[in-house]
Amino acid sequence: MDNQLFKALEFDQILELLKGFATSSVGKALCGSLKPQRKLSWIKKRLGEVDDLKKIMEVYGEIPLGGIKDVRNAIARAKIEGSVLSTEEILDILGNIRVSHGLKSSFKKVKGDFPFFEELISRLSDFRGLVSEIVQTIDPRGKIFDHASSALRQIRIDIAGYRKRIKRSLEEMMRREDLQTLFQEKLITIRNGRYVLPIKSEFKSQMEGIVHDHSHSKMTIFLEPLDVVDYNNELSMLLEDERQEERRILSRLTRRIGEFHQELLRDLEILGEVDLLYAKVKLSQKLGGINPLLNRNGVARLLGVRHPLLYLREGDRTVPIDIYLSGYSKILIISGANAGGKTVALKTI
Repeated sequence: MDNQLFKALEFDQILELLKGFATSSVGKALCGSLKPQRKLSWIKKRLGEVDDLKKIMEVYGEIPLGGIKDVRNAIARAKIEGSVLSTEEILDILGNIRVSHGLKSSFKKVKGDFPFFEELISRLSDFRGLVSEIVQTIDPRGKIFDHASSALRQIRIDIAGYRKRIKRSLEEMMRREDLQTLFQEKLITIRNGRYVLPIKSEFKSQMEGIVHDHSHSKMTIFLEPLDVVDYNNELSMLLEDERQEERRILSRLTRRIGEFHQELLRDLEILGEVDLLYAKVKLSQKLGGINPLLNRNGVARLLGVRHPLLYLREGDRTVPIDIYLSGYSKILIISGANAGGKTVALKTI
């Protein structure tokens, strides 16, 4: 079936509706890639999976699927020597692992014979050690903990010490009687990573230092007094040391993620598959859909059937139709006035 026929039958609109129920971009992509199939055993299997999840959700409620991220690019990069993932990418990978853990935990409560889901969920990995490493290294906001390494802890202690010295020096200047007229405002700010003071432009020659910026009106300059230049230099070097140590820590975590890249990608595929099934169930519930009995004999017996798009728009005002084709019928003729529903009936079939 080509794309023109998809559009004529409004199948593309059905897929758009389906995508709206998926919780992730991975699930949405799978929804959008669906095509009608001819193999009866395959179709029955897929419909059975939807039916099973529908029964599970009717008894146990929503399944914990929120937060799946498409981390395929990050996982692929993690296995490349020298790559360093960002804290956000690592937390997205952690989020997917937690969704997997949530699904495994949720399906332990399910009672009944659902072999497909038991097998699918059992294939999800544990990653307990990797999870522990990530949560002990990065906080939920994406900041690396001080205790991620002894070197990082010491660097940050030194950074805090230099910041305190710089601020103390600048605050003393702002309290000096002989400098009161120089300040546009009594505040400490940062320009180009350096601590500076806002000085009135006309007084810039009265304080030794380095000008880093000026205000839009040029009435204020942002000056780094000479007394704090050495401190700012030390602070800049410490901040670079911090960046390098953070990079080293993230590099270590990236290598660990790279070790599990196959399992992580496989789990993401499973999560996408569950999300696709979840979307099918939600659309089925929205439409009041049922699992049809299929046959190879050309028999079509549709009782009280409604066009799905029309039903979603009009609800119970949509007129249901009955259609019966025996296996011997080769032709169905639909006649009637314009706007009588002939096209809708054909598309519904």
